[in-house]
Amino acid sequence: MRTQRTRVEYRPGQWLARTDLEAQAVTSSELLDLHQARVHDTWGIATGFDCTLDAVGLNLGPGIGLDALGRTILLAAPRHLLLPPSGNAVLVAAFAEHLHGDACVPGLPVEAPVVRWRMPDEVRAGLEVPLVALRRTAGAAPTLDRTVRKRAQKVIRPRIATGRVQRASVPVQGTYGSWTMAVSTAAGGLSSPSPVYFVTLDQHPWGDLANFGDTEPPPLEQRLAQWVGPFIAVEGTGPTGFAVRVSGDLGDWHQGNYPEPGTNPVGLSWVGIDTTFIVPARWSVFGGTDLISFLNFGGFR
Repeated sequence: MRTQRTRVEYRPGQWLARTDLEAQAVTSSELLDLHQARVHDTWGIATGFDCTLDAVGLNLGPGIGLDALGRTILLAAPRHLLLPPSGNAVLVAAFAEHLHGDACVPGLPVEAPVVRWRMPDEVRAGLEVPLVALRRTAGAAPTLDRTVRKRAQKVIRPRIATGRVQRASVPVQGTYGSWTMAVSTAAGGLSSPSPVYFVTLDQHPWGDLANFGDTEPPPLEQRLAQWVGPFIAVEGTGPTGFAVRVSGDLGDWHQGNYPEPGTNPVGLSWVGIDTTFIVPARWSVFGGTDLISFLNFGGFR
């Protein structure tokens, strides 16, 4: 795939040659391939490519797949292939660099992949999509192993949600020395049983912007120098919310019998991350070619 390309542009009244339209088609196709390879980060069989044995060979059904470069591997009509003369083998499909003629319509090129048998350790994973493996055992008929089929699966990334709670907007339980507040995250759309939450207080809970209501606190310099904390803990996490607890040692203020704030003295911001998502697994053909090593080689990543 080219790393440098020129956008094809036209002007009103311009005469177009066949090469102009071909250049536009090539550019559009390459940009789509790049999008599929880099954005969706998936390759393999999208649909079809069913394989069955008969008395003389293998029947391969139509199918659509993608290789590691994002190129579409399209087989529009069934094919019948002879089996290799001996040993185990893997049937693979690869993108055809050039179109081939149609025997039914002379001169008309058609989209068709390159389908061939490979030795297990010769499969070029990523550039070739494994469709099925042929296994032979002494004294037994050949069998098909479909566990080697590499399917194109979308990468599901974790959902991230954010939110903010305004100061003095939510009831709290406890005192200024230790208060707990329930935070709703239902609007974030998190779905895992136990998301991970990160919480940041918008202001210092005992600073000059804190809401002490009708209670008179010590001077700012004194309480910040003498009071210990704050300590913040996130508890009771779930897909629709969590509880945050803010605590500390406020010294002998009110003789240790700290007043109740009633509502949250400060605002807070939170970030929630779903902890259950699909990670693409490492894949190999009979222990031969390691997918991760292959994609790292040659600059595909």
